[in-house]
Amino acid sequence: FAGDESFRAAIRAYVAKHQHGNVTSQDFVAALSAMSPDTAAAMTSYLDIGGAPVVKLDVQCTGKPAIEVRALAGTVPVCVRYPDGKGAARACVAATPTAGTIYPDSCPAWVIGNAGGDGYYRIADPVRAATAPLTPSERLTYADDLAAGLLRGDVALRTALAEIDRLARTKEPTNMLAATMIAQAIRPLILEDERAAWTAWLKPRFGKAGRLQRTVLEIDIALDVMQLLPAPSPGKPWFDKVVARAKLAPEAKRESLLSTLGGAAPEHAPAVIELAFTSPFRPEQVLPAIAILLKRPTARTQTWAALKDRLPKLIASVAASELEDLVTAAGS
Repeated sequence: FAGDESFRAAIRAYVAKHQHGNVTSQDFVAALSAMSPDTAAAMTSYLDIGGAPVVKLDVQCTGKPAIEVRALAGTVPVCVRYPDGKGAARACVAATPTAGTIYPDSCPAWVIGNAGGDGYYRIADPVRAATAPLTPSERLTYADDLAAGLLRGDVALRTALAEIDRLARTKEPTNMLAATMIAQAIRPLILEDERAAWTAWLKPRFGKAGRLQRTVLEIDIALDVMQLLPAPSPGKPWFDKVVARAKLAPEAKRESLLSTLGGAAPEHAPAVIELAFTSPFRPEQVLPAIAILLKRPTARTQTWAALKDRLPKLIASVAASELEDLVTAAGS
C-alpha cells in the first residue's frame, strides 16, 4: 500500500531520529505521516481498534463503473484485484466509513477484496470472490474471511456449508485446507445432539483427506480433519495416531490437536496426563485435554486418580492463567 522503498525510508528516518532515546506510538505515527497521511491514519486505526478491521465492498455498474470500499471503522489500507481486459489489475485505496472508491475501466466480473492475501483486514461478505481466479494465498484468506463472517453473523450458515462442499469436492489441497478452515469455525456451533449428523455430513467430504501426508499442506489438512472427524473407537491405535501427528504438527496447532485426546477412553487418562511431562509437548498444550477428561462423568474418576499426585508438579510448571479450565473441571 505505502510502497516498500517509501516505507523502509520512513522507518530508517524514524530510527535515526530517535536512536538512544525514548519514543511513544505517536512518534512512530508522526514518522509515517511525513511519508503518507493515509498510512499514518491507518496505523492510528490499528493501534486504536482491537482485532482485524472489517471492510465492505460494493461494485457499482450503473454509469461510471466503481468499486466502493468502506471500512466499518477507522482508516484501512485496502488493495483489490479485478479483471481489466489484459488480465488482472491491482489497485489500493485508504478506506474509511465514508470514503474509498476505485474506478475500473469497465464493470468487473469479479473483485478479490484482499489482493495477494497480504492485507490486515477482513472482507465482510467474501462470497462474491468465490469463483474468481484466486491464488493459493487468496483462497486461504477467502476461507478465513468467510469463517470470521459466519461467526460475526455476516455470512449465513447455509452459505458456509455450500462453500465447504464446493471446495472439498475439488480434492485440490489448497481448497481442501480452505474447506477445513470454514468447518473448524462451524464446529463450536454444533450442539451435542447434532454432532452425529454433522460428522455424517463431513465424512464423505473429508474422510479420505486424513490419509494424505505427502506434503506440509497435506499434513495440515490431515490435522484439521482429525479434529473434525472424531474416531469411531478411540482406543490405543487412535491415541498413538493423535500423539504421532501432534509431534509433527506446527507449534500453533499442537494444543488444538492434543485437545482431541479429551475424547480418549478412560483407561488412557494416565497416558494423556503423562504427555504433559513428555517432550516435545509443553504442559499447557495438554491441559485442555485433561480438563475435558475431568468433565466427562465416565472418565473423571480414572483421570483424577492419575492426576492428583502429579498435580503439584503440573501447577508449578504452568502460568496461573492457564489453570482456570483445569481448576473448574476438577471442581465440577
